[in-house]
Amino acid sequence: MPAAQSPVTEVLERRDETIHPASAELASESGHFDRESGRRVSPALASARVHSRRCATAPLLDNQLVQLRPSYPISTPRLRLRPLAVHDTEELLAYRGRPEVCRYLPFEPMDEQVLTARLAGELGRREITAEGQGLTMGVELAANGRLVGDVVLFFRSADHARGEIGYVFHPDVAGQGYAAEACGAVLDLAFRDSDGLGLHRVVARMDARNAPSVRLASKLGMRREAHFRSSEMFKGAWADLVIYAMLDDEWDARCNDTSTGTAASTGAEDARRSDDA
Repeated sequence: MPAAQSPVTEVLERRDETIHPASAELASESGHFDRESGRRVSPALASARVHSRRCATAPLLDNQLVQLRPSYPISTPRLRLRPLAVHDTEELLAYRGRPEVCRYLPFEPMDEQVLTARLAGELGRREITAEGQGLTMGVELAANGRLVGDVVLFFRSADHARGEIGYVFHPDVAGQGYAAEACGAVLDLAFRDSDGLGLHRVVARMDARNAPSVRLASKLGMRREAHFRSSEMFKGAWADLVIYAMLDDEWDARCNDTSTGTAASTGAEDARRSDDA
């Protein structure tokens, strides 16, 4: 009697569209348990992996695209994270329009026209619906609603469960721990399985001369993985690139360590011991 065929090896058929056998693993009776990694993955990441592993000849299925739709605002002890809108233009100009803020960032100082166009596009996105997208959120003070910066989460790869974070803040809030608090909330959204992306790895890339950004990545618990010397032509000069990274189990350990807590919950405490934003 022949052995029963494993559902993992079966080719799935949907509306006459063939899915590669590797995709069956995430659509099998195991739900959202990834047998390759031995971890449970979020529903969003599971559907994204099914989508990205499909045969190259198969048509795209809209209902297989990843979806991350946070409930706004995302609140921390002192901050609220929420989508950016046109009415934020003036406050965005207050820091994104300053040459000293943009010196080591991958864009030039912005004017009202540039910001208006960006807010109508990627800066105004409220959700992630596909690999390769980024979600930028404004960071406002819970006490008075002032916009003091913004943070971004990029969904870089479904197959490798990889993302990236970025951040920019008004210089007059430096030293108060707001950047660490906001980025901690973004990392939690990136790694969380239930209603986040359920990522395995998140990186932060920065110009090696950007000392506050380097200190912030370290404060968040990210590891310095690489320093590429004179690796990029950046704003007219060769620049060193530094890469920091964190894995999901490292984030879990950090959250479960009562002596540190998450960056989102300890930003105010860290501010008393550091000059970071």
